[in-house]
Amino acid sequence: MVFSEMLNKLFGNNDMSKDNKVNINAIDVLQQGMKHLQTKKSQITKNDIGKIMEGFKTPKVLQDASNHELKILRELEKDYNNNLSEYSRRYKAFMANYYVARDNKINCMKNCMVKHKGTSAQQIRLRESCIGGCEIKGPYIVQCQDSYKGFYQNSNKKCPQMTAGKCLKGKIEAGYVTEMNSNSNRDNNNKTLADGCCACGGGFGGAPTAKIRGKKVSNCDDIYSAFGLLKGQSHSQPLISACKTATYKDEDKSAQMYTEYNALKESNNKLMDQAQKIYNKIGDIKKVRKGIRNILTKEESYLKNQMNQFSSLYSELLNLDKSKGETNETLSAQEEDAILKEKSSELRFYAWIILALLISSYTLKKVYEKN
Repeated sequence: MVFSEMLNKLFGNNDMSKDNKVNINAIDVLQQGMKHLQTKKSQITKNDIGKIMEGFKTPKVLQDASNHELKILRELEKDYNNNLSEYSRRYKAFMANYYVARDNKINCMKNCMVKHKGTSAQQIRLRESCIGGCEIKGPYIVQCQDSYKGFYQNSNKKCPQMTAGKCLKGKIEAGYVTEMNSNSNRDNNNKTLADGCCACGGGFGGAPTAKIRGKKVSNCDDIYSAFGLLKGQSHSQPLISACKTATYKDEDKSAQMYTEYNALKESNNKLMDQAQKIYNKIGDIKKVRKGIRNILTKEESYLKNQMNQFSSLYSELLNLDKSKGETNETLSAQEEDAILKEKSSELRFYAWIILALLISSYTLKKVYEKN
């Protein structure tokens, strides 16, 4: 490893490592989730359910039902906002811990450069082994997931069936290297078992690895192999030691960051579901209110029309009554009929109100049963 390659490992370059890409993509999922949750909060806060009937005195029983539904919605919104605040706190703490762990990795590499300054072949190997140890101990937030989709001749044969007894904990067992890298065991995407199965050291995500002289190393105990050495050779053990003793602050905490990420991702998904349910309930209640408003508008219009007809007819009857105070049976009968029609219209109006209430109560009951 030349000096420029070491600097690239320390400060990064355009050729981003697979481990870094996985971590950055995972962080992006959380960031996008946070933006989505904040957007939903804004939508819920700004959403105006509206009055049941503009310019109309709402019957008390309808108004009470309206106040009740608003109270329930406000409680749901309050619970969501509290959960979102707690999630935001945990999210910020996680991001702070991740950036600290990433800085610890860079400081670890810097210490390796200082600790192993020599220019001899073994000193260079020690320096590279130490830096490799820093990379292996680096933070990771996504557990390994198999990317092998199944044997191309039988997709039901996945990694567990294809690698049993041949790979273990990211390492290919002796005698199976050729088989695990063979295209004869590929999936439909031409991915080999070695590249696509976590048990063999492939897959997506998982603990970080070090790339030393073109060879991927996932364990300090195997670091010597990157230099073409054998385990029993005199130069091998010092390299293993240099890798293992690389000074990485809070190594255990860094290795457990994936558990924090998993918990945050689960909370993120639950909050998204909670926000969508509240938003849906608002929409359901709006539909119920719109239906009630339509019924009341039609009945109010009908009632006004009947009242106008009654007033006109009653005035006409009074003008036609020439009895000078004496009883006119025909006119009295017509007057009585008009009054009865008026009362009938009022009864119909209130009957529609009761029907609207029943519809509203039943619909709201179904809405809140979903909660």
